Amino acid sequence: MSDFIGVDISGELMVIMERLKKLPREAQDEGVETANGYIVDMMRAYPPKKTGGFVWSSDKQRIAVMIKMKKEGFPGRSQELRQGWKPVGKGFNQIVVNEVPYAVYVQGENQIVGHTTNGWQTIEQKIKTNGGKILKKFEEGVKKAIKKLKLA
Repeated sequence: MSDFIGVDISGELMVIMERLKKLPREAQDEGVETANGYIVDMMRAYPPKKTGGFVWSSDKQRIAVMIKMKKEGFPGRSQELRQGWKPVGKGFNQIVVNEVPYAVYVQGENQIVGHTTNGWQTIEQKIKTNGGKILKKFEEGVKKAIKKLKLA
């Protein structure tokens, strides 16, 4: 298992990759960085806090978490997950990651049942739901760069 989770633009967002090929490098860089800024903000949004019990995937999981909480205390909403989302790198090669160790269980491919029932969406779900907005942010960045380059 990796030490971080990241956002992979695939599926409907492949449109961005096709458009990138036709743009000057500065426009590519600005488009990717603007879209990634939006993705970071989108991933940092917590669902509303729910009342009621947590739905455990198994008794083994529940016991392991209770033992850890007894040793370390109940974390509550520390905002650590929110703060973990960040862009890494610059320009066209910039990626969005979260290096918080438990991020994969809350918003990643190994999301546990309790987080699903508490309203957490995986990265893939958020990308699919917000793909049009991400594309719009990409285009805003490209337009900004084109204006700066005086190509339009």
